[in-house]
Amino acid sequence: MEGYDLVKIEEWRAWDDLVRMCPYSTPFNSWSWRCALSERFIGMTPLYFAMRSKGENIAVMPIFLFSPIPPLRSALSMPWNLFGGPMIRGDLLDEMDLIRSSIAAMERIARQNGAYELVITRPPLSPESLKEMLGRWADRSERSFTHLLRLDPDFERIWRAYNPRVRTAVRKANRLGVKWIRTKSEDKLKEFYGIYLDAMLRFGSPPKPYELLRYIQASPIGDLIVAEVEGRVVAGLLFLSFGKTITLWCGASLREFRSYRPNNLIFNEVIKWGCQNGYEWVDFGASPPENKGLVAFKEEWRARRFDFEIYHKIFSPARKRIWEKIEPDLRRLYSFLQSAKARLLSSP
Repeated sequence: MEGYDLVKIEEWRAWDDLVRMCPYSTPFNSWSWRCALSERFIGMTPLYFAMRSKGENIAVMPIFLFSPIPPLRSALSMPWNLFGGPMIRGDLLDEMDLIRSSIAAMERIARQNGAYELVITRPPLSPESLKEMLGRWADRSERSFTHLLRLDPDFERIWRAYNPRVRTAVRKANRLGVKWIRTKSEDKLKEFYGIYLDAMLRFGSPPKPYELLRYIQASPIGDLIVAEVEGRVVAGLLFLSFGKTITLWCGASLREFRSYRPNNLIFNEVIKWGCQNGYEWVDFGASPPENKGLVAFKEEWRARRFDFEIYHKIFSPARKRIWEKIEPDLRRLYSFLQSAKARLLSSP
């Protein structure tokens, strides 16, 4: 890493200013997301560093140390396979030595802190140079995909590009008197969370903790939009916005009001808001490949598939094997506890 200094960043304004200079950064790279995870999850320790050259910060590197059990510690550039890795300043994206040095610095930090592996998920809008360097560095990788919609300052162009079914659904919601509200209200979040819990329990998926959703909603990067019918919340979406990207993060609706098309209404309003406020992308989120209906729904909005990779560098194969053996049981336990807590919250 000749010519570069590694500097720890511990102040939110300095970090966010640096991340905004990276054209492929996402809300998950913001300081608010760092605080949400480190303050709401035991065993999640953030280490945020910058690469500095000639007194100027030119790249930043988010890392979380994850220690569910004391002897086992992994380093994750962003937990849950969310987008992370080196955030390179926009005018330096082709500087291969900087990219190489940033990845090497992340590996060194992980090793020094006793991690058995380092995992980096490449942001889908990052340059080919980062993909190339991560591919050379990693021991193994797997591919996934998300759907991104490129925004336009003229929302009418976006509206006209939708599949006609989307426009018909939005018009129907308006015709049936569905109203939408963007809000920081905790009361509205509680109403939405009850809908969300029912959906997660029905699908057999562990719900995200209420405390995490409330922290994000109250933060600078989070907003809740809800759809109401005669004053009753029938659908909602907690979305994130930072830099150039809006991420549609956590949504749900009441089954008995699906015919009112509340989801289409609030998705459309978020997209319109993004166009009006200078955002360039809406990220609809990763999709299981087998869920063809979900993929088709996203593509009706003219969102396009973007592939990304999850890269692994393993330092201790023995500890990695131990984690792989016990991880399914820990995941089932976590799901059980979260679901039990959700049932308590949703009971009268």
